[in-house]
Amino acid sequence: MLPRAAIFNGGGIYVEPNAKLTRNTTSVSENTRAQNGDGLFVDGILVVTGGQISGNLASFLGGGTYCSGTAGAATLADANLNCNIAQVSGGGVYGGGGTLIISGGAFLNNTAELDGGGLYFASASVINATTFIDNTARTGGGVGNYGNMNVSNSVLHGNTAVLFGGGQSDINAAALLTMSSTTVSGNATCNLLAARCQGGGIFNRRGAMRLVNSTISSKQGVVGGVAISFGSVSARNTIIAGNLAVEGGTSIDVEGVSYSSGNNLIGNNFESTFFSAAGDVTRTRAAPVDRRRATTRQLRRYNAHAVAVF
Repeated sequence: MLPRAAIFNGGGIYVEPNAKLTRNTTSVSENTRAQNGDGLFVDGILVVTGGQISGNLASFLGGGTYCSGTAGAATLADANLNCNIAQVSGGGVYGGGGTLIISGGAFLNNTAELDGGGLYFASASVINATTFIDNTARTGGGVGNYGNMNVSNSVLHGNTAVLFGGGQSDINAAALLTMSSTTVSGNATCNLLAARCQGGGIFNRRGAMRLVNSTISSKQGVVGGVAISFGSVSARNTIIAGNLAVEGGTSIDVEGVSYSSGNNLIGNNFESTFFSAAGDVTRTRAAPVDRRRATTRQLRRYNAHAVAVF
């Protein structure tokens, strides 16, 4: 798809209300003229299978794709969103309404100046078997969530946030994040002002979060794993361990209120109110889990889906 001149919505493709567009192995690239959804702007129904959305620059929201309206719906299957930029939020995809389903594919090297380097969504979304790598934003380097989001069988790796949530940030009191069989690893918050550098893996500001069969182990943050501020987290069969601090050394793995449904490994529960259950193993700041010695075999004692990706 060649670039088209646009000044407001949909630099490459605009899907009107009540319209449906289905595209296979489509390339939407290098559009630079739209404020919102510089690659695609969706006010109706969009189904994209394969292809790539890359190199688009939105001056406001949704560098690659913008999903709008309560009746709108977008499905991305095995599509790659690479090197898109939003000068506010949603480098790869921004969703202000409607529903979003992502299955397969990858979000690579997308950037947002504010929230959600790879993806920012304020409504209902389902993400399965998708990779978020090397995306960047002020908060939510990989994913910024303001709605109800279900993430499964996915990987968030190497994403960076300046302040909060290197891998993912959840910032709405009504939001619910369910994450299952997913690995959050090698993500970072990079602001050296220690008090503001929270959640190298996940930052949960006010919502509710459920972690099942997942692994959280990130590269850098005052709270390197999961930081909870006025929200809550429940976990089952999950590993939150081996997270690193900004200044080097072992970081706090969980901060805030968290609840267990059993069989979790928490590497360093300092500054966490952790309500444990049967099968949990919690370590302390004085004797945390040593990420350098953790192996896949050892980790799978606690989580059958775990991989030593530290």
